[in-house]
Amino acid sequence: MAYLQERGQGIGTNSHAVKYLNQDYEALRRNCFESGRLFQDETFPALASSLGFKELGPKTAYLSLLPPDPPAFYLHPKRTQCDSADVW
Repeated sequence: MAYLQERGQGIGTNSHAVKYLNQDYEALRRNCFESGRLFQDETFPALASSLGFKELGPKTAYLSLLPPDPPAFYLHPKRTQCDSADVW
């Protein structure tokens, strides 16, 4: 019920975001811009332990990232762009 009240007041929307661990996005952004450095979150470091690697590690040991397939306008081999509409 409190959640619905907060949503009704706009809390949790882009214009009235809820701060996570008291992190203020605008202040962090301004600080990074002024210092010329990329943001590094001290409260959620980019480490395997942050992602639960200890629990997921054995299950993901054999996974690797693959490049995406090249984009295709049509997947059907006999169709062409001209088949879809009058292009003139």
